[in-house]
Amino acid sequence: MNLVAILSGADGTPDVSAALRSYDLLRRPRTEAITRRSARLGAVGQLSWPRAVLLRDTAARLMSPRAPLRSMTSVLGRPAPGDRVTATGSESH
Repeated sequence: MNLVAILSGADGTPDVSAALRSYDLLRRPRTEAITRRSARLGAVGQLSWPRAVLLRDTAARLMSPRAPLRSMTSVLGRPAPGDRVTATGSESH
């Protein structure tokens, strides 16, 4: 359910404060997961120990160009361009 539906009372919530709390409860797990993922990626991007930097940079060069986009499917809510989606909705790589 999206914010518009919640605020319009589609979920049966009578007031705006309660609707916003409901929306927060609905969205918080996903947004917290995105925040944690962002922090991990930021930490990897900020590595300064030469061996860790070499490993990170080598892994990035060896990765498929579509791999970063595929890894964002859970955040973006849709497959990366070029990925096929099966009848069950799952991605095939």
